[in-house]
Amino acid sequence: MYDNIISISSEDFARLGYDKQEKWKELVKNETHKIAEKVGIMPNRLEYVSAVHLKEDANGILKPNLHILFWDKEQEIKKPYVHTKTAVQIRADLIKTIYEDDIKELTEIKNLARDNLAINADTFYTNFTKPITKMTKKQYVQLETDIKTNPDMNLSKMFDTNNLNKKFVDETVMKRL
Repeated sequence: MYDNIISISSEDFARLGYDKQEKWKELVKNETHKIAEKVGIMPNRLEYVSAVHLKEDANGILKPNLHILFWDKEQEIKKPYVHTKTAVQIRADLIKTIYEDDIKELTEIKNLARDNLAINADTFYTNFTKPITKMTKKQYVQLETDIKTNPDMNLSKMFDTNNLNKKFVDETVMKRL
């Protein structure tokens, strides 16, 4: 027999719809077979029972706890241990299911931020390198000296100037000379 306890924060309880019995039933129905499969119980041999109760935490806040008990109805003795790696994977799968909408929203925000960063980085790079591409070799050598010696122009805190200079020389200045 396996016992799995799922708990979510009191803030997420109502926000995600877990204040309704149907939402818990849906979670149990959809996930119990997946959990059982991970611990080696075939779906046709799975039996389970579940219950939800509110548990008061140390701050007096009620949090829902879902208990799922499941077992292989055709096997009398089963190894009473679930490997830590399997338990972590089960937990991760449940988190993905419970927070699916939040994860989708965060992924969209992350993708938008990445796309905007790419657009802005291209503009920044072009605006930053354009004057350098128009320099003569003598002007570039002077700029390089200034960057290395003048604290106001020193980019080493932001960039690895050894790689930066070579990259600029190879990709911008030397192509133009």
